[in-house]
Amino acid sequence: MNLQRILTLRKTRFPGALILSLAVASISMAAPGAGPGPGPDPAGSSTDLQGSLDLGDLGYMWTYEISVEGTEHLWFQWATEEPGAVAGRYVVTDEQGVPVFVGETGASAAPGAYRLFDLHLTTLLPEPAYKVRIQPLDEEGNPVGDPSGYVLVERVCPGPVTQFTDAGLGLPIDEQLEAIRAARNVPALGGAIITDTGVDVIGVTGKRKQGLGGSDVDATELDRWHLGSDTKAMTGTLIGLYVQAGWLDWDETIGDVFPEWLSTMDSEFRDVTIEQLMAHRSGIVQLSEHEASALWGPGSVMDQRREFTRRIVHRTSLGVPEVTFSYQNANMIIAGAMLEKISGVSWEYMMQTFLFDPLGMSSAGFGAPGTGTQVDEPWGHSDSTGMRVPNRGDNAPSLGPAGTVHASLRDWGKFLRLHLTGAWGSLYLQPATLARLHTEHASNPLWPQRYGWGWGIFDEFGGQALGHDGSNGSWYCSVAVYPEQGFALLAVSNIGGDDNGNGDVAAWDVIELLKARATEEAGGRVERECDDPAIRQVAAVSTSPRSTLPSSDPGMAEFYSSAQAIEAELGDTQAQVGECSESLSETGARLEVCLAGGEPTDPLVGDVNGDGQVDVRDILAVNALIFAR
Repeated sequence: MNLQRILTLRKTRFPGALILSLAVASISMAAPGAGPGPGPDPAGSSTDLQGSLDLGDLGYMWTYEISVEGTEHLWFQWATEEPGAVAGRYVVTDEQGVPVFVGETGASAAPGAYRLFDLHLTTLLPEPAYKVRIQPLDEEGNPVGDPSGYVLVERVCPGPVTQFTDAGLGLPIDEQLEAIRAARNVPALGGAIITDTGVDVIGVTGKRKQGLGGSDVDATELDRWHLGSDTKAMTGTLIGLYVQAGWLDWDETIGDVFPEWLSTMDSEFRDVTIEQLMAHRSGIVQLSEHEASALWGPGSVMDQRREFTRRIVHRTSLGVPEVTFSYQNANMIIAGAMLEKISGVSWEYMMQTFLFDPLGMSSAGFGAPGTGTQVDEPWGHSDSTGMRVPNRGDNAPSLGPAGTVHASLRDWGKFLRLHLTGAWGSLYLQPATLARLHTEHASNPLWPQRYGWGWGIFDEFGGQALGHDGSNGSWYCSVAVYPEQGFALLAVSNIGGDDNGNGDVAAWDVIELLKARATEEAGGRVERECDDPAIRQVAAVSTSPRSTLPSSDPGMAEFYSSAQAIEAELGDTQAQVGECSESLSETGARLEVCLAGGEPTDPLVGDVNGDGQVDVRDILAVNALIFAR
């Protein structure tokens, strides 16, 4: 019988986590955002681990956070793209990160395909929570690439839990997306629900290219989408990393960064801060043709942004800095030019080195995605002429900090997870940094718009949320982030909005669809108390006979063999192989049967921890020693 999935709703935090150092090439400075401090353990960009209560939950019902009664048989599946990975070492730790179990399992023959292994919770201490992760290994048993993120295993009781029903997260949305795509008449459409542990829902439908020279190539979940002005929040995050590293202040002014212009620039622009720029309250209201032409001028993108900035700050402000709200790409471009002046490298380099690479956003880049005339990625489209016209055009590359990034849905989700958790990949945002990036700039009755650091701010579900739309005229995307609820919604389309097409309304429809899937109102998430019949059903099943490890997976036997070797190395004369380990190798029986008084009775290890008795805690001490090696 297939059990219904029971999951916790609350957000997951992992105290005392390991924050990897960020290696930076070609620039002699420490990377912004790299440790120290608490935060989630880094999730490798090429290794994935997912857990399930039973084999009936394969497919869309896999999850990253499992609530259990405490003795269930759990299945895990893992995959890696790391070349040379032939096995995986999985480690189970308690909430403080202390190892309680270590084992090994084989890797799939096909890179990226999944391989199964299992754990029975009676092999561990009786009180979860546990965190399970896996590290790919090469033929010599050396680590290959990054480990996976954690699967969190928590108890159902006490307190309410969240049960995902058939209308809940984790189920396909392709049919619903296709209905929206057809109704709004857009070429392709995609959407995803991101939680602080991964992608809960993802779907894409439609064609990469329609209209003149169109094709029958389907859009896929791996395709890259132009994110337009949703780049702005990435620029804001880069600023936060620079402040965190001590290279910049939140209130750094244009005059501070460009002192060579102090005697000539307009006095009002002299004291405009980078925060005011990122909140569209710099006093910039509109651009002249002369100013805009600098974005297409001679030289590099850095030269163009610097010249654009010089022209802006040497004219009279048409608005009132700090007071007037006017949404202008110019603000972000100037903020990017300030970063470039401070660092000496381009905004593109900073984004790649300090944001995309640490987050594992391998699909991220700049400009329209795809290659030349090929249909290897979705094309942008416009209906402005009355006919559907595909194109691969974009704004000037120098507009970058305001809106030129492209990425896949999954990689965009990695950036959003950083804003849900404060840490992802090898990036870490200090709590104060994350809070500042989510803080709206002060508004006023004349211009009450709520905005800050590349995010529009609004209230929903009883808390503050972040959102933004993006378009270059031929694409449209939308995002909504709910930090307090622990999820984010994103939608993409390869056609513009307004006069250019229905990309805007289609994206908004997708956001509403995903919002319904992510909330209790639509039956997606249902909180239940511990006496819920479905939970009692799980508890009943957990009393069934223990399953043994599949014979195709020697992980348990290898683990106990390693434990035995460690004990011998320590000179523990009480260590014994005995019938217990023999039965383990022959039948896959668990050691706790021996320790609980079953047959056979000889213990595998002695009093390792010196508490005067031989019990499961001695096994845990051995596990910790193996993990430390």
